[in-house]
Amino acid sequence: MFKFFAWVIGVPVIVIAVFFAIDNQDPVVLGLWPTQYELQVPLYWAVEGALLAGFIIGVFLTWLAGGRARGQVRHYRRETNSARREAANATVRAERAEAKLKEAGKA
Repeated sequence: MFKFFAWVIGVPVIVIAVFFAIDNQDPVVLGLWPTQYELQVPLYWAVEGALLAGFIIGVFLTWLAGGRARGQVRHYRRETNSARREAANATVRAERAEAKLKEAGKA
């Protein structure tokens, strides 16, 4: 389902970006404040570059915000695995104890 929505949203966005790039190739001057440098780039580079930078910053901040949740998931996964090992060990010990009781009952 996710792949379907990725295609439904992704393809139109890519098509719009390509048409925007084709139609907006006029040069613009970007001042690199606080320096004296200026860059002359096509308009679509400036706009799509800003969108890409915003997307990357958003992904990074979202990843940082999810750090605590990922840590909790790791912690709970370790606890679950530990509990499973303890349960398996308890089952083995119980089976051994039952076998010893059967042996003692026969003798």
